[in-house]
Amino acid sequence: AWTSALTGAGGSYIGGSGLSGSSWAIYSGGTGGNSFAAYRKFDTAMAVGDTFSIDIGYTGVDGTAPGEIGINLYAGGSFRLGLKFTGGGTNWQLNDGGSDFTAGNLTWSGGSPGTTLNYSFTRGTGTGYTLAITQGSESYSGTNTGTSGTMDIDEFEIYSSAQGGGENVGFDNISVVPEPSTYALLGLGAAFGLWQLRRRRRVS
Repeated sequence: AWTSALTGAGGSYIGGSGLSGSSWAIYSGGTGGNSFAAYRKFDTAMAVGDTFSIDIGYTGVDGTAPGEIGINLYAGGSFRLGLKFTGGGTNWQLNDGGSDFTAGNLTWSGGSPGTTLNYSFTRGTGTGYTLAITQGSESYSGTNTGTSGTMDIDEFEIYSSAQGGGENVGFDNISVVPEPSTYALLGLGAAFGLWQLRRRRRVS
């Protein structure tokens, strides 16, 4: 289910990272031209109300390359939404098809382990979406309209570009959850079907 792309020096491993001792981590050398990315497709594209979430941890980012780490969401192979941190910067940045904009008060919080960043994306109608990102006491939330296209996300990417020697990005607890009303409707449908079956059996 996972695919990867490597340019120059980089790779992945399971073990100690900026997140925990058992997360999956990726890394890349701290010069231009080094990068590693891991991709994963969803079984089906996200429906309106579905939520994708992931925990991310990170150690350092080379500020001279400049290095960059982040996560991107795609629909049908096309970019829809990105969250990134560039070495030498102070805040995480978002991009939904236009220019980069600051993700509220989400600042640098790396280390080994660092402060876990929880990223939660909920699909809205059309090009709409809602984000809820927390990192310790800092948070960003907003319901936005993207310019990159309909937010029927079906794939995500975690990447490390010229991040630096000995630095990494770890990630864990990945999930895509349908909206609660979907489960409620499924439950009601199953209950109604069972009641109909029992009723037919009693009548016959």
